[in-house]
Amino acid sequence: MFLGSILPADYPDFEEFGTAPCAESDPDAFFPEERPDGNLMPNRSAYPMEREAKMTCRDCPYKLRCLEYALKNEDTQGIWGGFTEQERRKLRRGMPVRMRIPEAKHI
Repeated sequence: MFLGSILPADYPDFEEFGTAPCAESDPDAFFPEERPDGNLMPNRSAYPMEREAKMTCRDCPYKLRCLEYALKNEDTQGIWGGFTEQERRKLRRGMPVRMRIPEAKHI
């Protein structure tokens, strides 16, 4: 099946700068285990995966496109552009948010 036929019309172009780093990473890292309300589990069992995803996003040439797409599409789950769903909700509300990478000591 042609991939372009199943992607939304506003899906970012991830070919301009070559393969996106996330395409060569573990997809599970971008969807850490979360509760139904979108918050990470209290024991932070998702820290290693969240850290891996955010480290991948940190220097990605597509980071801003990816984040813009996720901000426009509120139902987008997982980590996009280096931000979790909870962090993107804050951005949508106009709250200042930095891309925070969990420290290695929590892993």
